[in-house]
Amino acid sequence: MPPEDVEKSEALARQLIGGNRQLYTVEHRYQTKAGEPLWARTTATMVRDERGRPLYGLVMVEDISERRRLDQLKDEFISIVSHELRTPLATVTGAIDNMQSGVLGPLTDKQQHYVDLISRNAERLNKIIHGLLDLSRLESGRARVDRRQVSLPPLLREAIQSARLQTAGRVTLEESIPEGLPAVHIDPDLMNEVFANLLDNAARYARSRIVVRAEPFDGQESVRISVHDDGPGIPQEDLCRLFNKFEQIRRPVGSGYKGTGLGLPICKEIVALHAGKIWAESTVGAGTTFHLLLPQGAGGEAGGERNAA
Repeated sequence: MPPEDVEKSEALARQLIGGNRQLYTVEHRYQTKAGEPLWARTTATMVRDERGRPLYGLVMVEDISERRRLDQLKDEFISIVSHELRTPLATVTGAIDNMQSGVLGPLTDKQQHYVDLISRNAERLNKIIHGLLDLSRLESGRARVDRRQVSLPPLLREAIQSARLQTAGRVTLEESIPEGLPAVHIDPDLMNEVFANLLDNAARYARSRIVVRAEPFDGQESVRISVHDDGPGIPQEDLCRLFNKFEQIRRPVGSGYKGTGLGLPICKEIVALHAGKIWAESTVGAGTTFHLLLPQGAGGEAGGERNAA
């Protein structure tokens, strides 16, 4: 097992024995006696007596090498396909821009309607391609995280202002962001992508109002950011699927444009890189709130090139 994985396992075991954890599940790399790589998922818990003292541990180890191999093949396939689609899509987009700008001559109303339709669908395809590439980079560990101490209020307000421009007054965006928030150790560009995705998701379903709140949490050790919309809400049985790739949660007719199904999985991966937590709460008929918890300190750096195409 690599040294960094040994250190992580030892730290988790100490937390388990000390009572700071009830259970942990982790995936690690191993090497067989023949030198072959092997991936295993380890789940461990501690059985204690009536006074809470540890009696013995229960550990289950599952060989997931085949699953990891298939995941890698899938990610490589998605990455190759996405790259191959970008060049012809750029040609299509360029032709559309020329038609819309009148370079190729004036368009009739009917022609303009179809050109606008093609433009909207080309833009959606472009978002899907970029989302696939971003998600592939994040999941493979190739995303480089440039963390630094950042004051959240300016970053949040910038994202809110962009959302106001995009919604064009269709919904009201309210904010409750105190200036005295603890600074957090984050990559501001990556975290801005999370804020933009959450606000875009809220705008898609909100009837008239979005509320963004930020507050210290856990004795100033973390900051909790909440994005609430007054939309139709999400059934409880669907909440567990929100962060799955390409999931399209069922929604009432007319509750907003259809997304790509990649925004929330991207948010989840970025937040995980910052040792944070993201989850949703919802009541049907009363709207949905996404919560984001960011600790002041973050885990180790991730390697790779976040902006590589």
